[in-house]
Amino acid sequence: MESSVSQAAPARETPPARTATPRFSVLTPVYKTTAYVGQAIESLLAQTRDDWELLIVDNACPEGGAEAVRPFLHDPRVRMSQRPDNDGVSVARNELLEHARGDYVVQLDSDDWLEPDYLATVAEAFEADRRVGIVAPNAARYLDDKAQFAEQTTFELCDAPRVDDDRRTIERLLRVNYVPPPFSVRRDALEACGGWSREHEGIEDLALLCDILRRGWTMRTIWRPICVYRVRVQSTAFDETGTERPEIRALRERYLASLLRSGELTPGARRQARTSLTRSRLRTAVVAGDVPAARRALWGAVLRHPSPAVVATALAHTFAPDATARFLSSR
Repeated sequence: MESSVSQAAPARETPPARTATPRFSVLTPVYKTTAYVGQAIESLLAQTRDDWELLIVDNACPEGGAEAVRPFLHDPRVRMSQRPDNDGVSVARNELLEHARGDYVVQLDSDDWLEPDYLATVAEAFEADRRVGIVAPNAARYLDDKAQFAEQTTFELCDAPRVDDDRRTIERLLRVNYVPPPFSVRRDALEACGGWSREHEGIEDLALLCDILRRGWTMRTIWRPICVYRVRVQSTAFDETGTERPEIRALRERYLASLLRSGELTPGARRQARTSLTRSRLRTAVVAGDVPAARRALWGAVLRHPSPAVVATALAHTFAPDATARFLSSR
């Protein structure tokens, strides 16, 4: 499918002067992405709005991230720093946040890029309702190894809800995190929860979204894809076969368990957290080939929180374990 999302437009020849109070602060750590960061910056330079600043950090990039960014430093809106050590993306983003001046913060990963009207579209959503703390646009998916766009956008792939429902947003995110970077957050909301959590490094996006929503802010989705999420073979979350890495799954399980212990979830979100935790533990056991652990996870869930889906899965795994294991491993 030919995507409607274009390649980044060329940078303007004459950059505007640095604005005193930019509306947007774009935060971009660079680590092992020097081949892509130029396209990310060019997409920002091509925005229809000029009231932004780009704070970019060389996060101890082994191939020299600073050199890839240097050609863009003639624009006064682009500021670069360097870290001697890589302490994770959350630490890098939080350090950039300390220097941010904009009302809205864009999490732009250095291998993704934006459509020219990204900032203008996001600003409309924020300004329409002061309660909105997160604006989550749909993203086209660019398959880096094939050098082509995927058939489905991120929202389509994740079966994202077509209509926002503030009462069920957390519940839906706990089922599957359908919000791709680059997403944007109101800086007041971001600072209220202390920025990105180093404790949840690896699933820091999900933890941040849920933390903001639990504090009473709302989220607005934009179904038109106004950004591009680059899908790379080398990923911190997935291995070369596309299977989620065990350490990321373990992080999510601990996070779900902590949410359940907090007692701060709505009944619907609590049910979804239990269901997601049971499914994750089941997948972990299935991938490890631990049939007894898989059965314990299933029947424990049946006894504690019975539901048609859980009961059906437990029965299927009991009487057709091989077929059920293949099905669960593929999801």
